[in-house]
Amino acid sequence: MKAVINMHQEKIQWHPAFVAAIKLEFKEYEQYLEYSSEHELTHEPLKIDVVIIKKLQDIQIEKSIGRI
Repeated sequence: MKAVINMHQEKIQWHPAFVAAIKLEFKEYEQYLEYSSEHELTHEPLKIDVVIIKKLQDIQIEKSIGRI
């Protein structure tokens, strides 16, 4: 049995929710971080979800996702 997909279906924009969740997770470090949402990597339509830039090298982020 084949699944029928509506070709006129609107794409779900989950990137803003993802960025909001990341900002919430790092809220205690917000003064040390800068975010760039849907940062373009090339002139093509390829994008990554979020770029997080740690502004000070001597700040230790204790969140497990922040150690990656």
